[in-house]
Amino acid sequence: MTEHSANSESPHDPLSRSALIRAAADGELSAEQSRVLETLRSSDASVDSAIEFESQLRRHVATAMHEPAAAPAALRANIESIFAQERDVVGPAATRSTSFWNRRAGWLAAAAAILVVASATMITQWPVNKQPLPVTGVAPIDQGMFIAASRFIAKEHNRCAPFERYFDLKMKVRDSAEATDTVVKLLGAPPTRIELDDAGYQFAGMGPCAVPGPGASVHMIYRPVDASDGAVSLFVQQSDDSRLLDENVRYRVPMEGGGALLIWRNGGLTYYLFCQDETSQSHLMTLLGAPGRELPA
Repeated sequence: MTEHSANSESPHDPLSRSALIRAAADGELSAEQSRVLETLRSSDASVDSAIEFESQLRRHVATAMHEPAAAPAALRANIESIFAQERDVVGPAATRSTSFWNRRAGWLAAAAAILVVASATMITQWPVNKQPLPVTGVAPIDQGMFIAASRFIAKEHNRCAPFERYFDLKMKVRDSAEATDTVVKLLGAPPTRIELDDAGYQFAGMGPCAVPGPGASVHMIYRPVDASDGAVSLFVQQSDDSRLLDENVRYRVPMEGGGALLIWRNGGLTYYLFCQDETSQSHLMTLLGAPGRELPA
């Protein structure tokens, strides 16, 4: 989380460059801050790489936090030993004495030092999967990626789906042909498809985004042709590392509030399709060339 609220729309709430980049990686920019970021992007070529770094950092943190961590047995034994030596009953009068705290400063510092060293050791031992995914499942690091990506995507979709001010500020590209050219320019490869009219959804706009994980990304959003509720979002991200996702599988992440996030990799790009209408998901995935085999994430 960044130190400023994403709900603030006040133009008098400026963020420093570093705070703006962290807010972008968190998906917590206000409409005004999004406008400032676009101005910064036009004058500073390093902004996108900085956002990408922050996003990748969040992905690895999410991975590390996914599984519960337990302190090593040796660490617990050391701390228990320290406290066992001080397990005498001390009255209020004694604790008001300066000498009481002076005597205990040493072992308190020792306990803190043990915790710091052990924490550093545990962090350096966090597993980072660098092997190809097994056909039968998803590696732990990818589960962390799914968690971070799904939260970010739900937030961005919900902010854009009303098609109001945030949509107008973010979705600058409104023509599907221009959207294709922009994807190639930003991500280095053409998307499988932009127009989804055959599935009942009309292209409404596209803008740059910061999906957690390595690689630049864009966000496309679609209105239902029949004017019903339920917009569809398609996020596309650079994905040069084939070890992160099995190209023969699509992954399903159930979303709070209904619907699902469908994730797959194709042609050097990762696709994230957020659709709340389950009856439309199959048609959309066919149009977008998603793999036929599906696994839960």
